[in-house]
Amino acid sequence: MEIPNLPTDNLYKFIALTGAIIVVLSYYIPTTNGYETIDKMFKVYEDLGVIVIKQKHHKFELDQTEKEIDFINNELKEIRKIKGFTKTTRYNEIQENVKKLQNKIIKNTHILEIEVEKGVQKNNTIENLKERARHIIYLSMFTGFIGTIMACYGFVLWYFRVQKPLDSILQKKSQ
Repeated sequence: MEIPNLPTDNLYKFIALTGAIIVVLSYYIPTTNGYETIDKMFKVYEDLGVIVIKQKHHKFELDQTEKEIDFINNELKEIRKIKGFTKTTRYNEIQENVKKLQNKIIKNTHILEIEVEKGVQKNNTIENLKERARHIIYLSMFTGFIGTIMACYGFVLWYFRVQKPLDSILQKKSQ
């Protein structure tokens, strides 16, 4: 039993064209994916900017509240130094205000910690997007290289093993 010869002409063309398609796709896919990644990164940077502004605002409020407490505590010390000092309603009101301000500090500290954690998460997201972009670039370079090799290999084989012999047969027939 004899095995028929496979049509190598189509196989070589298939290898060449597949390689060419891989080359085109290895540049097209990362480009479109890169734009999506850049858009995501801009959105994350935008969110990060808002978080930084909120952090600065809460830090400012925290500093102001601490200054108010220091000022009030100094007043209370001065009041206690007065001879014949007795606790009055005003003194108790001031102490009540100090407690409210201390609670405000605790609340603002907690909010500031939350905003800092959000900032850390956004930074991690940015790093993940950068890493993803690097992987896509490396994969693109690798597939582009493989596609180029396939295309060149297929076209060379097709030309030297199929087309050149066909050209010589045609030239002999025409003579």
